[in-house]
Amino acid sequence: MPAAGELSRQREPQELIAAAAGQLHPTTAFYCVDDYEQSVPFYLRRTCTLVGYRGELDFGLNQEPSRWIPDLGTFAASWRAETDALAVIRPESYARLQRMGLPMRVIYTGSSLVAVVRQ
Repeated sequence: MPAAGELSRQREPQELIAAAAGQLHPTTAFYCVDDYEQSVPFYLRRTCTLVGYRGELDFGLNQEPSRWIPDLGTFAASWRAETDALAVIRPESYARLQRMGLPMRVIYTGSSLVAVVRQ
């Protein structure tokens, strides 16, 4: 049933937002890793630092280059330096970060996104 699969994908960002909202504080660093689900930063009322993804945000990233991290290795170093952080990650990138031994705790798992907090 294609319609049922589409409905679950539409619900996924809402569930992720609900899980993430309680984890964010004014000083929490927020990352979108290897993807940018437009509704998540909007509904969380937060600007994210993009990791590995530029897409339609390329112009803005040229204006504000500190909002972009080029790859998972550089992100891993930034994540380790954080004390309070949340990241929304594609599942395959999450698996790579797990293998790197990053200190993170899963707060949400969906078919196309995983949300983690700094542990």
